[in-house]
Amino acid sequence: PTAVMSYVNPLLRGGAPDRLRELARAGASALIVPDLAEDRAGDWSSRARRLGLDLVRFVAPGADAARVREIARSSRGFLYLVSRYGITGAHGSAPSPDLRPLVRVARRTAPRLPILAGFGIRDAATARAAARLGTDGVVVGSALEEIWGAGDGADRAAALLRELRSG
Repeated sequence: PTAVMSYVNPLLRGGAPDRLRELARAGASALIVPDLAEDRAGDWSSRARRLGLDLVRFVAPGADAARVREIARSSRGFLYLVSRYGITGAHGSAPSPDLRPLVRVARRTAPRLPILAGFGIRDAATARAAARLGTDGVVVGSALEEIWGAGDGADRAAALLRELRSG
C-alpha cells in the first residue's frame, strides 16, 4: 500500500475533491492528513472512501479510550499511533514506553484496524522497539525524506527499507 501524507492546505488548493481524485488515479491507497480538524474528518473520510482511499488518523500519546474510539470511527486502513512525545523526524529517541498502554487501548477500541507507530522510526532498532510495544508495523517518513533530500537516492532508501524489513 502507498500512503500519501499532506497537510490540509495543499489539498484544498485547487479543490480537495480534485486532489483526492488525482491521488487515487496516481495509485495512492491511503491519505494521512495530520492537521485535519476532528469536525471535518467524517466528511473527508467519506469522500476518500468513495475514491478507494483510506483516511488514516493519528492517535497521540495519552489519548484515552473515548478519544481513540472517536478517531478510529473516521480512520480507515490503519491507526497511526504517535510513538513518542515531541515532533516527528528521523532524529530522536526510541518509542516511548507510554506507547504500550496506548496500543492496548487501540486494540480494545478499534480491533478492525492494524496499529502502526510512527515518529522517530529511523532504523531497524527503533522499528523493533515499536514492535516490542505491540504494534503491527511502523511508518517511516523523515528518515526516507532525509535520504532523498541529501541526494543519496534510491539505493540508500532501498537499503534502509531492506534493513527495516529484516528486523
